[in-house]
Amino acid sequence: MTESTWWWLLGGALVAMELVTGTFLLLMLAAGASAGAICAHLGLDMPFQMAAAATVGILAVVVWLRLQKRSTNPANKQQLGTQSDGQISLDLGQTVSVTEWNANGVSQVQYRGAAWTARFQARDDQDHPAPGLHRICDIQTNTLIVERMP
Repeated sequence: MTESTWWWLLGGALVAMELVTGTFLLLMLAAGASAGAICAHLGLDMPFQMAAAATVGILAVVVWLRLQKRSTNPANKQQLGTQSDGQISLDLGQTVSVTEWNANGVSQVQYRGAAWTARFQARDDQDHPAPGLHRICDIQTNTLIVERMP
């Protein structure tokens, strides 16, 4: 087999591992393996292939982590909580539309194509549930904890 075939097989294996584990960073490393394969197709020697794969993989990981860090800005950290299990959710900060609230501050909302229970979280004593757009600030099991949009 040619060197490029090995690079493509490595990239495919990394993508398969990402599908099994859900670790998005493996896709960044697969992009690095693809860069190595392209260098092999161009006829570059193995040290150049490895350097290209490492550079692209590392840069992709760094860019991804910086984008993640920017989206979970410390200024938003107080407003946006974490899931009950401690993992940061991609749903935090998303908006849902609430048409009406029950007397106990609970509502049913449509989110991601399914019905969810939403519970209102007041920011202060003057904040009360009202229909309109709300931001998801936490998820506890299958309940969205929402606050009114400013």
